[in-house]
Amino acid sequence: MLHYDYRKIRFGFLYGSINNDNSVKIEVIYEPPQDTNDVTFTLLDDPNANNVEILTGLLNLKKVGWIIAHPTREKGFNFSNAEILATAEHQLEAAGGVNDTTFVTVKVTMNDQGEMISEAYQVSKQCMEMVAEGAIQTSPNLGMCSVNPTFTALVEGKPTTEIDNDFFLVPLPITTFESEVFVSLFPKTNRDNIIPSSKDLQKQLSKVGKEGWNLQALISDFHLLLYLSNFFSISEDIPILCQSVLDKSIPINEGYSLILNSLAGMD
Repeated sequence: MLHYDYRKIRFGFLYGSINNDNSVKIEVIYEPPQDTNDVTFTLLDDPNANNVEILTGLLNLKKVGWIIAHPTREKGFNFSNAEILATAEHQLEAAGGVNDTTFVTVKVTMNDQGEMISEAYQVSKQCMEMVAEGAIQTSPNLGMCSVNPTFTALVEGKPTTEIDNDFFLVPLPITTFESEVFVSLFPKTNRDNIIPSSKDLQKQLSKVGKEGWNLQALISDFHLLLYLSNFFSISEDIPILCQSVLDKSIPINEGYSLILNSLAGMD
């Protein structure tokens, strides 16, 4: 989001694992092609979707949530109605209906002091049920969800035509950690005006032998592996590289090392 100076919405999908206590561990963020401004957001067709699905599977990563970053908003305005509906839809998909789910939503923005703040939420099962039944929808009042005229909603025992978005939110705690498997150095896919290239590969591989870096660690970068899937077979070569990412006792094959150097213009 810093790339956009918090001038517009940006979203991505979170990949990681689910812990025994049903908390989630986020390892990777993938931002699909999208059309956004400071209020609206639309998911576009993604030519990388198949490779992303295969690659996350090879790396034992599950889709555990989504992240949405947005410009600074007035105090008390946390989620737009479109964001509430999208969050409910993601949870419904992950849970296979109105069921318990570990799918999380992370919200990132800046406070009045210009500091980045991150918060995690789910929407309630009641919200999931209302979205599944089509009982709530967007409203010109972004801080409220409109009640479909064919439904009746009661708030504090009184009928209402709009429901405050915060009514549906369930806050979740956030803790930070340093990944023991992945690094995040390579340019991110689908960023505006940024197209990963052999120069970026060269920059990353040039770190080998410096400041404790080795090839295996530098290859353990989701976005670099996704870039390499344009050149290596996603069914034959990428799985071998992923084995070395997950098991540090398996070195990168010398043949792959030579090909990587060639792709980077370092041969």
